[in-house]
Amino acid sequence: MRSKTKFELVRWVHLVILFLLTGLVGILLIGLFLVVPSLNWLFHDIPYVLPTLNRVGRVAVSIFFISVFSGTVAWYYEKRQSGR
Repeated sequence: MRSKTKFELVRWVHLVILFLLTGLVGILLIGLFLVVPSLNWLFHDIPYVLPTLNRVGRVAVSIFFISVFSGTVAWYYEKRQSGR
């Protein structure tokens, strides 16, 4: 396999993994903020309440740390592959 073709394949795989991770985070957020409270409201006859600010903050911090970690791993991997 030529070097350019191999690079394009690696780049494509990275983009696919990034797309899947982004979709996973989006689905988790939708489930956390919309589906779970809606099901509680539907099945338990309680008023619909948005998640508390404390819970939103924990989710935001978690997403931040996950993105920093994945970005660091991707940067380190690219650095090792390119030989810099």
